[in-house]
Amino acid sequence: MSWLMYELIPNIRTHSGSLRRPRCESRRLQVSLHVDMSLIVQLADPPTSDFVESSIADEYSPMDESLQSSSTDSTLQVNVIRPLQTAMHLYLRDPVSGEVRDAHLERLRIPRLLIKAFLQVGYNSTLMVKMFHDMPSNVRSAFFHGSNAIELIATSSFMGEFAIMRHQQQASDSKHLFNIDSLRDAVSTEAGLGYWIMEMDPNTMVRTKVEISSGIAFFLNMHPEEMLARLGNCDNALPNSELEFFGNMTYEIAKVLDSRIVRNVRMIRRCPRSGKLTDPLLARLISMKERDAHGRVIRVMNVLQRLSPEEYDSACRNEPETCRPLMDCLGDVRGGEELLESANYDSLFTQSFASLNGSAQGLQQAQKLTEKVQQLFAPFVEYATSKGLLR
Repeated sequence: MSWLMYELIPNIRTHSGSLRRPRCESRRLQVSLHVDMSLIVQLADPPTSDFVESSIADEYSPMDESLQSSSTDSTLQVNVIRPLQTAMHLYLRDPVSGEVRDAHLERLRIPRLLIKAFLQVGYNSTLMVKMFHDMPSNVRSAFFHGSNAIELIATSSFMGEFAIMRHQQQASDSKHLFNIDSLRDAVSTEAGLGYWIMEMDPNTMVRTKVEISSGIAFFLNMHPEEMLARLGNCDNALPNSELEFFGNMTYEIAKVLDSRIVRNVRMIRRCPRSGKLTDPLLARLISMKERDAHGRVIRVMNVLQRLSPEEYDSACRNEPETCRPLMDCLGDVRGGEELLESANYDSLFTQSFASLNGSAQGLQQAQKLTEKVQQLFAPFVEYATSKGLLR
C-alpha cells in the first residue's frame, strides 16, 4: 500500500465480511483476442447506439497458458463467463455534447450547466426531474440561484480570479496532491474499496470514458456490466433517499473548486432482479479531480469505502459537515445503527420533497433547508453580483 493511499483515504481497512455478489445469470460474449492480447468486448445487446466500444484491461490474473500458446493467431474467438475480476472501461460518444432539449427540464428552467452535469454522472433524468418538480419553491429558487451564479462565473473571464481568491490558502497545501493512476492501482487491491472514474473533454466538459472496478459494482449490489451499462446510458437510480441525494449534490456543487471532496453517506441498494430495496450500507465517498495546466477538470475519480456504524459515528464527531450533508438542518443527526435500520423506510416514505410539502412541520424544515442552501452558495452569489454578472 503506497503512502499516497493513506494520505488520501485515512483509516483504510479490509472489511472482515465478504462482499455478497449479486445473483446474476452468466452471459456469454464473443471476444476478439488480438496479437497484443488486448480484449475488445462487444456486448450481444448494447443498451444504446451511444456505446462505441467497451474494453477490458485484465489487471489481476495472469493470462491462461492456452491463450498464450494461441497468441500467434491474428484473431481468436473465445467465450468469457462473467464476472471478470477486472476494471471495465466504456468509451462514449455522448449526446450530451450538443444542446440538451427536454420539455420538462426547459419548463423548470434548470441552469444549462447543471443539466449537463447531472446527465454526465449517469443518473436517470426522470428521477432528477421529479425531484426538482416536487421541491418546495423556496428551496428550488435558492438552489437555482446559486447554481446560476456558479454558471455565470464559470463561463466568464472572472473564473480565474475567483478561483485564486478562493484558494489562496490551499495553493501551498500539498496534502491534496495525488495521482489517479497510482491511486487506482492501490484501490484495486483492497477488498473494502471500489471506484469509478470519468474522463472528460476539458473544452466541453463532456465525458469521454467511464471506468469502474468490480468492487464498486458489488458494493451497489449490481453486476459490473449492468452498472457500466447504466452509467453509459444515464439510467442509474438515486443511491440515497431523495433528501440525502439533494444534500450530497448541493454540497458537491458548492465545493466545485475543491480537488478533493469527502462525504460520509448512507446508501440504499436494490435487488438486481426485482428492483426492491435490500440491505443498505454506510460509506465514505471521496471524489478527486485531476486538472490540466489551465485548471480545467479532465478526470474525476470516486472512491467508495464501506464504514461500520462505529466508524460513521466517529466521522460525525470529527467532521460533521461531511456526514449526510444538509440533513442536520432538518434535525436528522441519527447515529449509524439507527440509519441502517430505517434506511429503506426513510427512502420510501419520509425523506422526499413530497413528504416535506405534506405538513406544516415539513414546510418549516424546507425553510431551514433553503437557508442552508443560500449559505453554501453565498460566496458565488456575492461575487457574481459584485461583478455585475447576477442581478
